[in-house]
Amino acid sequence: MAAGLAACASAPVMRSEVVRFHAWQPAEPMSFAIRTAAPASGTLEHRSYEGLLRQRLLALGFVEAPAAVARFQVDFAYVASSEVRRYTDSYWPMAMPGYGFGPGPWLARPGSPYWRYDPLWGMPPMPVVRDETVVRHELRVDLFDVRAEAPPGRKVWESRAAAYAPTESLPRLMPGLATAVFSAFPGESGSTVRVDVPLPEAAR
Repeated sequence: MAAGLAACASAPVMRSEVVRFHAWQPAEPMSFAIRTAAPASGTLEHRSYEGLLRQRLLALGFVEAPAAVARFQVDFAYVASSEVRRYTDSYWPMAMPGYGFGPGPWLARPGSPYWRYDPLWGMPPMPVVRDETVVRHELRVDLFDVRAEAPPGRKVWESRAAAYAPTESLPRLMPGLATAVFSAFPGESGSTVRVDVPLPEAAR
């Protein structure tokens, strides 16, 4: 993949940018519930993403609980959007074959007794502009404390992870995004960090 995936000999690595803000204070109980608005809650794709976030929260010491009693409510959203990036490369004109007399270098052909006149010798590099379409994938996760404030609760932590890929392959990148968005939880508020995450075997 382009900017989103860094090639690796053993396993592909997703390179992401993570931005987070929070007013996080450790609080007990560390219970959570993931809330999802319809109709997204009914899709199998969305449920699979819920499962990824659930695994990360459990690994951080949270405990899942029914929404009616959970202290933290978790919202998440994901989006894929196309961007066109323009690059300018340098191109050196190739020498044109030709024979004759005149100023300029005379180059010997490898393995040949003949000499070739290069009329483009000394030409500066020419700029070549090319456009490349990439897809930006972003996962955003918000935590709300419903004990501190009536529902929807007081937002105490938010983080978003973004990665680029040449195609719309969000299911492939979501395991990496879910890992990156919770990296070094709760993290430094107001920070932007780069997080490299090895993709799982199933995502190769």
